[in-house]
Amino acid sequence: KVADEAIAKAAKMVANAEQVSQSVTGAATALRSSAAFHDNVVTSMLKRVASETGTSMTGLEYRIKSQKSLERKIISDAGKFLADISGSKQQIMLYNTTAAEVKDVLRYTILIDEAEFKTAYDAVISALESEGYTVVRVKNTFGARGAYRGVNTNAVTPDGYIFELQFHTERSFYVKEFQTHPLYEEQRKLPKDSPRWQELQDQMGEMFDAIPMPEGALEIPSFDRESEVAWTNRSTM
Repeated sequence: KVADEAIAKAAKMVANAEQVSQSVTGAATALRSSAAFHDNVVTSMLKRVASETGTSMTGLEYRIKSQKSLERKIISDAGKFLADISGSKQQIMLYNTTAAEVKDVLRYTILIDEAEFKTAYDAVISALESEGYTVVRVKNTFGARGAYRGVNTNAVTPDGYIFELQFHTERSFYVKEFQTHPLYEEQRKLPKDSPRWQELQDQMGEMFDAIPMPEGALEIPSFDRESEVAWTNRSTM
């Protein structure tokens, strides 16, 4: 009898784990479907804006976050709250809530000449706003200490879909993608209190410190107005 109860308990745990896993997969799939739904309109608009402002786009082939990367992000972002959760139903609710907060399922990068960075940045933002888009968040890390340099923004489409738009110089993009990315991939698997984590952080910081400061980059203010605008990353179909 004891053995039967143990087997039944183990089977239930396996079934619950499968349900949780399926919920994460389903949430990621739904987010990618929504991104695909908005992809053509947003991509066409940004290509036109880049052409009109003398900037360029890069990494378009990666504009929709992969299924695996998205599932990993949902699990990672929810991880800090799991200690307070008990039961598979609560875990599924947590993962769904976490998925709804992901703002970079659809993401883009615009490259700007460092000699005219702020001028071109302002032109792109102005063009977006003239198309009915709303910039709700700007995080400018040029001039800051840390393992990243760039201007990361979130914008909302006229129908309320949120996406990410990064602004880089060719140099900052190169350091991000080709010099620090392997270090970041190693770092994200480590606990923050480990000596190796800090060692990698310092190495990435030194690489970004070597980037020339783009024209006017320090004059671009950071802000967060997400709470003031209704947005979603779910499909409006």
